[in-house]
Amino acid sequence: MPEYFKELGYQTHMIGKWHLGLTETSAWPINKGFDSHYGFLGGWIDFYTHVFAGGLDWQRDGVSVREEGHATDLMTDEAVRIIEQRNQQPFLMWLSYNAPHSPLQHPPSYSELNDYPEITDRSVYAEMVTHVDGGIGRVIESLNDQGILEETIVIFSSDNGGALGLGASNGDLRGEKRLSLEGGMRVPGLISWAGTIESGSVLEQPIAIHDWLPTLLEAVGGDPEAVVDAYGQSMWPAIAGGVTVERNTIVMGATHNLGVFEWPLKLVAVEDAESGEQSYNLYNVVNDPTAQQDLATTNPEVMDRLIAEIEAMPEPEVNRLEPEYNNSPRYYPPEVSTYDARLVESKEPWAEAAIRDTD
Repeated sequence: MPEYFKELGYQTHMIGKWHLGLTETSAWPINKGFDSHYGFLGGWIDFYTHVFAGGLDWQRDGVSVREEGHATDLMTDEAVRIIEQRNQQPFLMWLSYNAPHSPLQHPPSYSELNDYPEITDRSVYAEMVTHVDGGIGRVIESLNDQGILEETIVIFSSDNGGALGLGASNGDLRGEKRLSLEGGMRVPGLISWAGTIESGSVLEQPIAIHDWLPTLLEAVGGDPEAVVDAYGQSMWPAIAGGVTVERNTIVMGATHNLGVFEWPLKLVAVEDAESGEQSYNLYNVVNDPTAQQDLATTNPEVMDRLIAEIEAMPEPEVNRLEPEYNNSPRYYPPEVSTYDARLVESKEPWAEAAIRDTD
């Protein structure tokens, strides 16, 4: 996305969680089309010490920085700074908050919105979400104060369903993060363009994360068909004009837990952790979002077609860094109390280690 927008004359800024390459500098955001990056490269950090798996993981343009402050507030401050100090060049900003990802830690201040009788995973999770809400409000306010809110498309989306063991709730949807049932894949999605998109309207058109690049290119006057190896498709006609866009078949999900959408049907594939065998179910996600009725036996042709989609997917090469303290969902040793705990450094900062190893 940043590469395509740079071709259209945009500045490109990335703030927050990257998680698309940590130890290889070639995979960093500043080497993938972003003019600037402020935030962290791993999968999670301590919100206060900014430590990931023993090393400081807080950088500005590939150089580690030591700063006081909660990660959510620092990210918001950076977004507001860029907006206020921008020039007349249009900009693309990816503001990637990590909250309410674990580790579950109390935010620096408390709202009066979440009235829980005791401190639990759920109460801390709720306050972390409220904290992010406040940060988003500051960004919107900054756009408005600068007089560019009506010139700016704002998108909010989560990356996966909630982790039920860490305070989240997916309502009546079955499944959770890392699973291909709707509880793991159906997420909030909001788009705002003041004065252009009708406020409060609801889009029934299904949109996948892959669609945002061609969709936004078309929205700003680019060519969505120019995207090389495009997997998504432009949904701008649906957003802007209510036009129904025929949804291509699309595969989504985590490794070994894939979902194949042939709207409104979805094949759910799950690999047994012990045997490695795949099992398949088929659901209508519109009429049956809670996945109560398996349609596999009555739709054999659909099953064969969608299973073939999965079998044609390349097996990714994954070099996954497993963090220390991975025995706990909060990434603390069992003897350390949660919510107010702070991870400490035990090794070299990640950025400098990666640069040294690359050299």
